[in-house]
Amino acid sequence: MFSIYDAMKSRKEFPSFFISLLGEGIVHVEMKDVKEMSVKDTMQIYDEMERLGNGEKMCVLTTFNGFISSQDKEVSKYATTERAKKLVLATAYVFDSLALRIAVNFL
Repeated sequence: MFSIYDAMKSRKEFPSFFISLLGEGIVHVEMKDVKEMSVKDTMQIYDEMERLGNGEKMCVLTTFNGFISSQDKEVSKYATTERAKKLVLATAYVFDSLALRIAVNFL
């Protein structure tokens, strides 16, 4: 049985986000209040997902601590690569503002 303690132990910090395993097959990506998301950030997310899920597909819950005003144009391209498709089973986004919701729709 997966516990909150296990989730806290798996929590890892990166410059633009925190990532943790919420349960078997579910990862939480908590985006920090950053100005821009880069391909490097995206690659780090997938690297960590691969490690946490032992290469298996995972469900991804993404939350935001602020508005990300822009992103590198390559981020959207990277999110559609075979590697990304291999690791992501489903994605859910949690927003607390309409502006953020609209912005993420364009990613």
